[in-house]
Amino acid sequence: MAGALAVVLVFGIALGATGVALRHHGTIVERIVFGVLSAYVMAVVSNTAAVGLAGLSDEVLAGRAPAPALGWRLARRRLPKVAGWAVVVVVVGVPARLLTSWGVDQLGAILLGFGWGVLTLFVVPAIALAGDGPIEAARRSLHIVTRRWEMQIAGMAYVWLRPVLFVGVPGAALLVAGVLLAVEGAEFLGWTIGAAGVVVMAIAYALVVCSTSILAVALFRYAESGTAPAGFSPQQLERVVRGPSRTVLRLAQRLDGNRVRSIRSKLTGTGT
Repeated sequence: MAGALAVVLVFGIALGATGVALRHHGTIVERIVFGVLSAYVMAVVSNTAAVGLAGLSDEVLAGRAPAPALGWRLARRRLPKVAGWAVVVVVVGVPARLLTSWGVDQLGAILLGFGWGVLTLFVVPAIALAGDGPIEAARRSLHIVTRRWEMQIAGMAYVWLRPVLFVGVPGAALLVAGVLLAVEGAEFLGWTIGAAGVVVMAIAYALVVCSTSILAVALFRYAESGTAPAGFSPQQLERVVRGPSRTVLRLAQRLDGNRVRSIRSKLTGTGT
């Protein structure tokens, strides 16, 4: 996980630095082309890392203790299919996210059960574990979500909520405290505490990514075979899948608008 995140970070920093340079010296066409290429490269890199992590998650759920090399090998083997999926992400996923970002797309993807994030939840497991190509993986993911859970995967919030609350928030507090101490003159102590806060927040992010991958793989195996993987019970996995409460629906309707609902209905086939 640390190695994969390091690779993603290096690519992100390199592309970000190049983008800043083009912002000041490049033409509009150059910036647009670079933005599209950057989105594609980051989609390839991040999804390749996710495929390797899904393979490791599957091994863990099977009761084995896999070596990191297994994840790297799987990622390299699936790279052509990930590259194809990255095209779909750039051509379809990025515009879909932009079009729904006016309303409650993120809230909806987590709590209401619609949107690009839910439709593609099982794409990475399908590529990693079933060896599907990009179109086949998208179809399998959509079929699983609509057939078994009717677009309602609401319990995913539980996966990242605990790491954020119990690890991420204390890390952020350490960072703020360190910066304040440094500003007050205790630079060594302040920056040391601040650096520790950054490390703690990075650990929280890694926990979120790992736990999300494990749950997605567990749900994928459960949906495909009807048998809960080791470490989960059918009742636990079924609790992940539930419809939104009336309070959440009212909140979404207040934040959302007719324009967003109309566009979303065209993108996902549902306007509610």
